[in-house]
Amino acid sequence: MPASPVVFPRTSPTIVSGYRDPSLGVPTQRIKPDISDRIILWEPEAAPLLALLKGVRQKVAATQRQFDWIESEPYPSEVTISGSQTAGDTSIEVVTGQGSRVAPNMKLRNRSTGEIFLVTVVSTDTLTAVRGIGNTLGGAAMADGDVCDIIGTAFEDASDVGTSKTVKEGRDFNYTEITRTPFSISGRQSQTSFYGGSDKVSTAKKTAIEHKKRLEMSAFFGKRHSRTGTGGLEQTFTGGLEFFIASNVWDLAGAEPTHRAIVEALELYMRWGDGGIVNGNGKKALFCSPRWLTILESVWHDKLRINQSDEVKKIGLKITEVETTHGTLMLIRQPLFVGALGQYAFLVDLNHVRYRYHQGRDTQLLENRQGPGIDGETHEWLTDAGWEVSVEGAHAIWKGIPV
Repeated sequence: MPASPVVFPRTSPTIVSGYRDPSLGVPTQRIKPDISDRIILWEPEAAPLLALLKGVRQKVAATQRQFDWIESEPYPSEVTISGSQTAGDTSIEVVTGQGSRVAPNMKLRNRSTGEIFLVTVVSTDTLTAVRGIGNTLGGAAMADGDVCDIIGTAFEDASDVGTSKTVKEGRDFNYTEITRTPFSISGRQSQTSFYGGSDKVSTAKKTAIEHKKRLEMSAFFGKRHSRTGTGGLEQTFTGGLEFFIASNVWDLAGAEPTHRAIVEALELYMRWGDGGIVNGNGKKALFCSPRWLTILESVWHDKLRINQSDEVKKIGLKITEVETTHGTLMLIRQPLFVGALGQYAFLVDLNHVRYRYHQGRDTQLLENRQGPGIDGETHEWLTDAGWEVSVEGAHAIWKGIPV
């Protein structure tokens, strides 16, 4: 015979005596947690260089995946003596290739001896000269490696105009690089309610941060390159600051810099560019690891001030500045420089770094990139951009501090 139907005893409900309150009167699951409607991001801004270049300096579209720029360096105003020269020598040899800098009627001054001599003829890298200008005793012996500055010209009365000497412009280039940061959400996930907004929106925000960090790292450490990819098409890589900076590299080789050494570095590296002290406004940015900031604050703790300009406030960055005898230095924290990268700081003349994006392919969120049969969504951040780093001598790399 079938079993008789039964009713199992139910658990008696809990009785609340008196006032109902949050601790006793309702199940905890019924209480909506006080969660901010905006998900707080752990790293709200990890790309200060990108923020500055997009916010302060106008970004420029490139019509091709390769973009070029033209530079004109200052006229080289010195030559170096090759081989020893006696006091009476009128044929003076200079380092190979430097004779092209000199023309007849130029006056040169030897830094070591103070002698001024007049060039009358230039034959490749041999200068025919009148020695000891302004000195009745004539010339002085010159040593191999003596540097002579071109200090002007002196022409004979009623003479011809002379030989024209100008600097040929130089060309450099870089590539845009395709950076892609996808994220995927299942069909159920896209229709599930979450505190703090939809998972798609919150994930888009978080992956946007990661996307910017990848662009930022390419700006500092990218290497210019081009290859044929596995799909048979061109794959380009953009060069960053480390790729272009060749002459101004300060490697401390594991030592911590002294105050004097830092000032001497600024003496060298704050010279050139529109942000330099020779012909510019005397203001550059130093993108520092946290370790570098610790060192610099111990050096300048009583001279640091916060940049309160409307331009900087609009971007949302905190920038500390210090006035030095060699110009204004903006100290900008680069949180990506941690671990082994903590040894780095980059001195950047922002006038000579530009964000270049392939036209129509600046950073954008591309939605629904999944296949037609996928029960879910795939979206991606895509940027096709590179970096124009001009006037190489206006920037510098500081590295090698202990981390």
